[in-house]
Amino acid sequence: MKGVTSGARGLSLALFTMFWTAQTVSLFGDRLSDFSLAALINMFAPDPSLALSKLYLAMFLPVFMLAPLIGALVDRLHKGWTLVVADLVRGILVCCIPFVFERTGSFYPVFAVVFAMSTLNLFFLPAKSGIIPSWCRSTSSSG
Repeated sequence: MKGVTSGARGLSLALFTMFWTAQTVSLFGDRLSDFSLAALINMFAPDPSLALSKLYLAMFLPVFMLAPLIGALVDRLHKGWTLVVADLVRGILVCCIPFVFERTGSFYPVFAVVFAMSTLNLFFLPAKSGIIPSWCRSTSSSG
């Protein structure tokens, strides 16, 4: 029985290490995209302060409008898949920002992409918070 317990704990530790590594990369990407958006606005916007205000509006408006609905939905979804899909789509959207701005020359499509990223973040954050306690329960019950 001891071998089964140590094997389960080893698997859980490996899964936690992968989760921790993925979250570190994700957090670094989030901060890099925030910094890059501010730099893009500072370099190319005719009125950077107004454009930055609109950027933050696009970032935080989904929180006020959609958080209660998406939070209830995330409770019904598989947390692991929600994390993976939301993070992958957010990454794809971040990579699209330079192309969207170069093609249109306007910040409004960029704000729409930021709005979509912020909406996906509403799926990502509760799923991340919900998956950690389930991992803690599985390691404490196996030891």
